[in-house]
Amino acid sequence: MPDPLIEIRNLTVSFAVGGVLLPAVKELTLTLQPDEVVGLVGESGSGKSTVLLAVMNYLPGNAVVETGSIVHDGVDLLRADRATLDRIRGRRIAMIYQDPTTALNPAMTVGAQIAEVLTRHLGMDGERARGRTHELLGLVQLDDPPRIAAAFAHQLSGGMQQRVMIAMALSGEPDVLLMDEPTTALDVIVQAHVLELVRSLHRQIRSSIVFVSHNLAAVAQLADRIGVLYAGELMELGPAVQVLDHGPRH
Repeated sequence: MPDPLIEIRNLTVSFAVGGVLLPAVKELTLTLQPDEVVGLVGESGSGKSTVLLAVMNYLPGNAVVETGSIVHDGVDLLRADRATLDRIRGRRIAMIYQDPTTALNPAMTVGAQIAEVLTRHLGMDGERARGRTHELLGLVQLDDPPRIAAAFAHQLSGGMQQRVMIAMALSGEPDVLLMDEPTTALDVIVQAHVLELVRSLHRQIRSSIVFVSHNLAAVAQLADRIGVLYAGELMELGPAVQVLDHGPRH
């Protein structure tokens, strides 16, 4: 078996609230293999998003990593310096957030935001970055990419904003995509379109994905393996067919 792209070992994360440490993730161990989709499911507050933020080393200031490591390509992301993280985030590991309205910059066109990633991580000049931006917007099945690129986030629907976020995440050609409930804020029909898009992109680009959701039906459509989180603990982890169809343990 090849080396995992992400290896989380014995991760415990707590939040300092009123002088007390409240555990959010407890002794979690999980790996992500090349070309794999791992789904993490659980109710609100189970620690799903905290796991992804820990992988990105984007935990808030009151978070305390009590134990554990998160290794990517020999680098412990929890202990890496800022320069190392800047080289990895957006380029090797990219994250798609739950609410694109807060993740997209309202003062920049969406095309400029994607081009910024291309310039920073791939060294493209302005003309090449603009051309690649249009290609990426077409890849996520947005009609008339030049028009979309010239728009601001508020001028796009929720589903279009989420597709822009996916295009931006793909722009650095990452090995790993972290998807934090990317369909939660969308209506049922748009959710279905976005899930189909993610399936299609996974077949095309072969990035490994961690897909976080409280929606078992959504995860079932994508994941090779599923982990069930409850109160910060990984209660169950196994092949999707085992967890969903052959009697989950939790």
